[in-house]
Amino acid sequence: MTIYHILTYSYENGGTSKFVADLASFQREKGDIVKILSTNLAGHTTYPVPEGVELISFEPETLTKVIPLYSSALSDYVVAHEKEVDVIHLHCLWNFGELLVDKLNLHHKTVVTIHGSLHPYTFKGLVYYKRLVYSKWFQKNFLRKVKLIHVNHNGEVKDVTDYLGYKPDNMEVIPNGTDLQEVKVTPPADRRRNELLYIGRLHHKKGFEILMPAFKLVLAKRPDAKLLIAGPDDGMLEYIENFCKENGMQEQVQILGTVTGEPKKELFSKSGIFVLPTYSEGFSLAVLEALMYGLPAVVSDQTGLSPLLEDYNAAVVADLTPEAYAKGLLDVLNKDELYNALPENGLRLLREKLEKNQVCTVFNRQVYDKFRS
Repeated sequence: MTIYHILTYSYENGGTSKFVADLASFQREKGDIVKILSTNLAGHTTYPVPEGVELISFEPETLTKVIPLYSSALSDYVVAHEKEVDVIHLHCLWNFGELLVDKLNLHHKTVVTIHGSLHPYTFKGLVYYKRLVYSKWFQKNFLRKVKLIHVNHNGEVKDVTDYLGYKPDNMEVIPNGTDLQEVKVTPPADRRRNELLYIGRLHHKKGFEILMPAFKLVLAKRPDAKLLIAGPDDGMLEYIENFCKENGMQEQVQILGTVTGEPKKELFSKSGIFVLPTYSEGFSLAVLEALMYGLPAVVSDQTGLSPLLEDYNAAVVADLTPEAYAKGLLDVLNKDELYNALPENGLRLLREKLEKNQVCTVFNRQVYDKFRS
């Protein structure tokens, strides 16, 4: 089969690019022809391309600022090759990929992975009325027509059902996965336990308005604590810097910018606690990476992974208040039994439920078999 993945394929696109890289690599190994069609964005760095997978990049245009992923060259490419492609895999909603598929009437070849783009949080603010009109005019009907809607967890099942007003028959639940062979796990005793680590975009939805006040509360009881923040700015850097200045936390908070490759692995290997107090998150690949490295984690109850994490006692899952989140951090900082148990439980969860090849095999069977029938 010939498969096209359409997205902005960059580090800044976070877990979506990692998901595509893992899936595309698996598909290529199984003999499929796989192409990643990426509309580039200024300031974005291309994510590593798996061996045997072709990356075709398109430059953004004026309309790209209004319609995400818009590119006339991307449109021309799909039009020219629509007969050769068997599966068009769109990643996230609210973008040009949907309009292109609809224009060419290729719904029967299309799978859409939601990637958290229907969480109620994504409708807040100025986008609400724009998305309300777009939904009524186009997107709800589009989702009804596509071959398959892919979601990562039951929370997204609810998001899609609430959005459409019914549970669609063309929806499948398949989680993300991770490769347990990629790293050597660092024992808890060899970690810098007082060092908290955030890795990801510096975006409002990631919960910095919870994290920073919570860390201030932590410092009141653990003045030796440090907070490392790694990732590209997406609107919250100024808030973080101002909070640190206003509260005298400049020495305890280090802002590292985008970190990739070996430096990123070093952070996962040596830091003491992974933090993600997000307002809205799908099946967070950053959390999966933390579990893979044996890094104890404190996350909010708004990730798609949170129910599994609680079932396995694989991370501390906290309510979205600074006080609750600070309590979770202090529990992991101060309770040896908990700190030592979390990595073991996290690795057990990955082995039993979320190993990459298992997940990709399920995806290949449940999703792409529909296109072969």
